[in-house]
This record gives sequence, C-alpha cells and structure tokens, in this order.
Amino acid sequence: MKAQATLEFLAVLAAFLAFLAAWAPLGAGVREKIISRAQEAEAQAELSRLAFASEEAYLLGDGNSREIDARALAGATIRWSDGEIGADVSGRALRAAARFRARAGEALMQPGKPKILVSCCSEGGVEFTVSTGSP
Repeated sequence: MKAQATLEFLAVLAAFLAFLAAWAPLGAGVREKIISRAQEAEAQAELSRLAFASEEAYLLGDGNSREIDARALAGATIRWSDGEIGADVSGRALRAAARFRARAGEALMQPGKPKILVSCCSEGGVEFTVSTGSP
C-alpha cells in the first residue's frame, strides 16, 4: 500500500515538474518583454520632458536654457527638427512633439549619465548640447 502511494506521489510530482518545465521559458520571455516595455516607457517620458523643455526655452526666448537628465536615452541616437524630437530605443522609434524651432540635428547618447542642455535662441531656434557625466 505504501509503495503504491509513493509511486502515485512520484507520478503526480513528475507531471507537475513537466508542467513547470513547459511553462518556465514562456515566463522568462514575458519578463524580458515587460522590462523592454518599461525601458521604452521611461525613454518616452524623457523625450516628452525634453520636448517640453525645448518648448519652454523657445517660448521664454533669448538666454533661457533647460538641462534634462537623459539616463533612459543612454545608447540611443536622438534626432530633432522643428517641433519634433525622436529616438530609436530597443529597435523602436519614439517621438515627442512640441512648439519650438530648431535646425535639424542628431546626437548619440553615450553610456553613463547623459544630460541634454536646451538653449535659446541660436539663429532663431533652440540649440541642443549633449554631455555625458561619469557612470
């Protein structure tokens, strides 16, 4: 009787472990996707802050500047032109719009603690200066 109960327990345990083995890789994929989406959301939020800072500096006029901490954009290439700022993060194109004028340009955000200085007004538009702090 004890032997039969032990065999039944082992059979149930084996079935449970097989179930876990089948679902474990799926769980790992979901976790990676969640982390990727969270990084994209953080990068999008920083792009929106940068667009708002650009609009604010532009509307306030000559001599105004704003500095944005852009850690979530580290490693990405950011692009700007009149009224739009964009970046490619994790293979996805992110965009943020605002009311400002700027000559088209781009910059690679180096790893570390990148910062972007938005200054007004060079040649009638805002100017972007990218710097990298220590990691």
